[in-house]
Amino acid sequence: MSFREYKPTIDEELTLMEGSEVDVVEILKRLKPGESYTRNYITTQDAVQRMERYVGRLRESDLDIGKGDLTFGYKMPLPEKYKGSFRQLIIFRRK
Repeated sequence: MSFREYKPTIDEELTLMEGSEVDVVEILKRLKPGESYTRNYITTQDAVQRMERYVGRLRESDLDIGKGDLTFGYKMPLPEKYKGSFRQLIIFRRK
């Protein structure tokens, strides 16, 4: 499934980068079904664990995120070959 990238305002972008998980959840809840937000991580040995912990903190901050029939989902695609310095956490709204 293909998702449209959410275009945050300058203030929202700052909050998404530096705000608390509670503030980030408030912005993510504004996504329309079929929209996504991408957060980049520098690739390290623990990048996947850091992304999983971040998703867990969003869940603890009242975001209905996970697999199955939840409102939000996420994916962590593998980087393209030779472009491996960043990993992406893509959060998308299902419904």
